[in-house]
Amino acid sequence: MTSYREQALKKLTDEREGVKLSGGASANTVLSTIIQPVIDALESFVKQDEEFAQAVAQGGTLQKCFEAVYKAIKDSNFALSDFKTYETAAGFFFPGCKIRYHMDIDLCGSVNKEAPEQKRKSITVSFDDLF
Repeated sequence: MTSYREQALKKLTDEREGVKLSGGASANTVLSTIIQPVIDALESFVKQDEEFAQAVAQGGTLQKCFEAVYKAIKDSNFALSDFKTYETAAGFFFPGCKIRYHMDIDLCGSVNKEAPEQKRKSITVSFDDLF
């Protein structure tokens, strides 16, 4: 028997090619620019959490997920951030989930490439703090 992670990853791979939106050419142009980054994010979440993997494996189709994502994009007058796009996709499979983002700034990265990362001085900023 395969794990939920394996099932979910297979589902994302198998269903990707069949995703088409009914909103016409403009909808499918939007889809073509977001489908791989969104699938990459979903795959990352699946690999991180078995419960999320189970939700994807047993949840709705990738087609329905992207219909929900496209509706959110359209409802925002095509101004939905990448962060909200990923959260909408994840929320389709696991309603109510939130995604937290952060970035690290390596203040000496350009001159200290040889130092191990754990010894580098950096600043971490949560994207949640920016909203």
